[in-house]
Amino acid sequence: MSFADITRRDFLKAGGSLVLALSVLDLRTVAGGAAMAAPVAPAYKSMEDLYRERWRWDRVTRGTHCVDCYPGNCAWNVYVKDGVVIREEQAAEYPVIEAGVPDMNPRGCQKGASFSNVMYGAERIRYPLKRVGPRGSGKWKRVTWDEALGEIAEAMVDAVETTGPESVVLEMGPGNLGILQASGVSRFFVNLGATQLDVDGLIGDFNAGNYITFGKFHHVSSVDDRFHADLLLIWHMNPVYTRIPSYHFISEARYKGAEVITIAPDFSPSAVHADLYMPVQPGTDAALALGACQVILAEDLLDKGFVREQTDLSLLVRKDTGKYLRESDMKEGGREDQLYWLDEKTGKVVPAPLGTLDAGAVVPALSGTATATLAG
Repeated sequence: MSFADITRRDFLKAGGSLVLALSVLDLRTVAGGAAMAAPVAPAYKSMEDLYRERWRWDRVTRGTHCVDCYPGNCAWNVYVKDGVVIREEQAAEYPVIEAGVPDMNPRGCQKGASFSNVMYGAERIRYPLKRVGPRGSGKWKRVTWDEALGEIAEAMVDAVETTGPESVVLEMGPGNLGILQASGVSRFFVNLGATQLDVDGLIGDFNAGNYITFGKFHHVSSVDDRFHADLLLIWHMNPVYTRIPSYHFISEARYKGAEVITIAPDFSPSAVHADLYMPVQPGTDAALALGACQVILAEDLLDKGFVREQTDLSLLVRKDTGKYLRESDMKEGGREDQLYWLDEKTGKVVPAPLGTLDAGAVVPALSGTATATLAG
């Protein structure tokens, strides 16, 4: 069935589950309790009573948050009274992973500690609202879910028919979706052909250079490995604000002797706690990075063992196409993923190993040229 064959009613039915998922993103249910119980304010006779009541609860259950952060999902103890969350505390029960390295405790931040205030806040939207005045006027009226779903579906169908599906834009938001919700929402918009904004651009605090350079989002150990670092470069990030539960590994590494450098256009909170702050004009990061690479190469400052083992700098590139030399270039039916090195010791073109970082007796050259006979 093509998109043109789908009626507005079919579209509405298909999108209903999506909007339903969006409507409950910020709801957190407490096991055995109501998902959205209204807080009850008991009568107090004195400040002493108020203080004592803070330390009386019916039960303690577990909870977590994902409040504009990464990775989120910190372990919390949630204190419940009369079905209402009255306080939250970091569970602080993460095990020691490596002797001599600080553990993960406690994970959590002030945003998580105050999440119940947001959950029960008077400003929280609990039902669909439609703007009835100019933007910024603050004039809204309550509408039913059917009205909201219908108008959203109609607007999306109109946009697809008049402009094209790419005119419908999905913004995931800064860390408010779990894996299941994000997968469902993303698949819906992929099938629709809509435009999806890059979450890195929305949050702006992932290790973009990591996966652009190495091809993987998480390619080594966990965040506590920062404690082992001699140099920590904070670039395109502000972990004092955005990685609050994990930032202590940076300060602990610095206490141990690591040097911390922050590169940012603003004197960010992370710059305050760095050994060196390097201001950079917005949009010039790439020029700075290329300049640093040029100095490293020109002055032979690179760690050659690391570069040979962990990067693609030693892989041979064809001069005629600018692409990697592959086995499929060398012989009929050759592998696309088999790349090649120039052995520094023998001067011969040799296949790079697959599935291992062990180069064996080969010393991959980091510069030089070679001649290879192609299949043709």
